Amino acid sequence: MLRWIIAVLLIAFSALAIIANGHLALQRLRAKNSGSFAMIMGGVLGAIGILLLPVSGAHKWFWLPAVLDFGCLPYFVMLAWFSLSQRKT
Repeated sequence: MLRWIIAVLLIAFSALAIIANGHLALQRLRAKNSGSFAMIMGGVLGAIGILLLPVSGAHKWFWLPAVLDFGCLPYFVMLAWFSLSQRKT
């Protein structure tokens, strides 16, 4: 039961962070002002919440919050770019 509670709380916080990051991304595009709710936190906590769910097959969807969170996408792109640039050296 505790596992359910923790997983649901993490997923709920993740959903709020994803919505806030999406809203801030739209604001930034419209008004050119910057800011962030918690950048990568929404995707990471959502992934952890899904991994904690005691539901068969739920773990296969752990990547979904990170893809939906606008705060995670720039970090993943920068990480991939950095990794590829280090291999060429």
